[in-house]
Amino acid sequence: MTTVTAVIAGPQRAAARPLAGGDLVAEVVEIATLAHVRDAAERAGTDLLWLLDGAAAPTPEALPALLDRVREAFGLTS
Repeated sequence: MTTVTAVIAGPQRAAARPLAGGDLVAEVVEIATLAHVRDAAERAGTDLLWLLDGAAAPTPEALPALLDRVREAFGLTS
């Protein structure tokens, strides 16, 4: 199974919890601005990042659909 690190950026980041994605999200990192994405990526415990605006409210289908597209595009298996 592919898991991701969700990186939530922006002032409303606390409002994004609980994050849809369930067991596909290995960890959540909250950053103040996109200027901190590189640091978050270096600390991430996964190979994939899911970048989200703090005001976003992703549906439960969003992350699985994105991961399906990544697998398809790069010929990966789960």
